[in-house]
Amino acid sequence: GKAVELAKDLARNLNLRKVKGRESILQEYVKHKLITADQLPAEMQQQIRLEQLTKRILQDSNSILVQLDKIQDEEKYLRVARTLAAIMPELSRRDHYEPILEIIDCFHRHSSEKKNFTSCAGQILDEICKGEIILALKSKFLLGRKETCQAIAPIFHKLGTRALPQLVSILVRSQDHFVRKNACELVTQIDPSAISFILNGLNEKGSETRSIIDILRILAELDSDGAAHPLANGVLPFLNHENPHIRAEALRVYYRVKGAEGKVLYLDFLNDDDINVKKEAIECLARVRSGTALGKFMEMLKKPDEIPSDKRAQIEACLYRCMSFYGNLERPEIGTLEDFMLATLDSKVGSGTLRWTTIKKKAIQPEVITAICEALGKIGTRKSMGSLQKLKKQKDTPWQNKAEEALAEI
Repeated sequence: GKAVELAKDLARNLNLRKVKGRESILQEYVKHKLITADQLPAEMQQQIRLEQLTKRILQDSNSILVQLDKIQDEEKYLRVARTLAAIMPELSRRDHYEPILEIIDCFHRHSSEKKNFTSCAGQILDEICKGEIILALKSKFLLGRKETCQAIAPIFHKLGTRALPQLVSILVRSQDHFVRKNACELVTQIDPSAISFILNGLNEKGSETRSIIDILRILAELDSDGAAHPLANGVLPFLNHENPHIRAEALRVYYRVKGAEGKVLYLDFLNDDDINVKKEAIECLARVRSGTALGKFMEMLKKPDEIPSDKRAQIEACLYRCMSFYGNLERPEIGTLEDFMLATLDSKVGSGTLRWTTIKKKAIQPEVITAICEALGKIGTRKSMGSLQKLKKQKDTPWQNKAEEALAEI
C-alpha cells in the first residue's frame, strides 16, 4: 500500500531531479519490489538488460548465437549485434574470453557467408575494433600474464587486419619480451607484410635501443616464410642506424633472412668503424663461405698494423675463429687453413713456455691463441696435435682448457 506509493513517488522525484547517487536507492527499491524496473532511469534499465544477457551468454552462448543466425531484418540484426558487443567489456573484466571469441567468430562468419548481412557484420566488427572492448583486451594483453595472453590471442587473430593497429601499439608500448613475442607472432600470422609497418614505426618514433634490438631478434626468430621478404626490406634502414648496437643486430637479422644473397652488403660492413659491427660482418661472410672475404681476412691477419691497436686482438680472434666455417680449405701459397694457423702458433709458442712476442716484437694476446685452439678443434687433423699438446701443458693459461677441448674434438 502506502510504502509502495511513497517509493514510487520518491523514485519519480529522484529521476525527475536526477539526484546524484540515486542509483543505489532505486536498486534497493527494485530488489524489495517497491518499484518495477521500468521506473528506473534508462541507463540503469540498459545495465540490467546487459547484466541479464551476460548471465545468459555465460550459461548458454550457443542458443543466443543461433537466434542471431536466424534474424532476417537488418535493423534488428544490428540492434542485437550491438547489444552482444556491449557486453564484451564486462566479459573481459571477468576474464571470460571464450564467449567473446565465440561472438566475434559468429560476426566473422556472417561477414563472409551470410550474404544479406555481410556489410552489417563487417560494420559491427569495425565498431568492436574502435570501441571499449578492443582497448580492454589490449590492456589485459599488456599485463603479460601467460594464460591471459594465450586466451586473448585467438580473439586478435580472429579480428584479423582490424586488430593490427592495436598489436603494433602493444609492440611499441610494452617492455615485456613475452608480450612482444606474442604480438609479433600474431602480426605475422595475420599479415606478414605488416612487419615493414612495425619496423618503420620503430625507426621513426625514436624507440629505445633495447626495445628495437629485442623486437628485431623476435622477428628474426619467427618461423614464417611469408615474413622473410618484408623483414629483409624493413630491416634495411636499421643497417644505417647511428647506434652501432642496432646496426650489428640489424646485420645479424639480415643475414638470417638473406643468407648468401647478402654477400656484397656484408663486405661493405667490414669497413664499419664499430668493432661489433665489423665482427658481425666477418661472421656473416664466413658462414656463407665467401672466398673473396677469406682473401680479405688473410690480408688483415698478415697486416695487423692496419688494425687499430685497441681493437686488434678482438678482430684477430674473430678472424681465426671464423676460419672454422670454411673447413680445412687449401689456399695458394699458404697451404691449408690448418697449416696457416699452425704456422701462426709456431711463431708464438716455444718449447714448453709461451714466447710473448713475435719476430716483429708485437705482443700476442691470449684471446687470439684461444681462438686458434677453437678453430683447430673444428677443422684440425692429427697434424695439429703437437702444438695443441704444448698449449695444454701450460697450466693456468686462458687457452689450456680450449687446447684440451680441441684435442678431444680431433
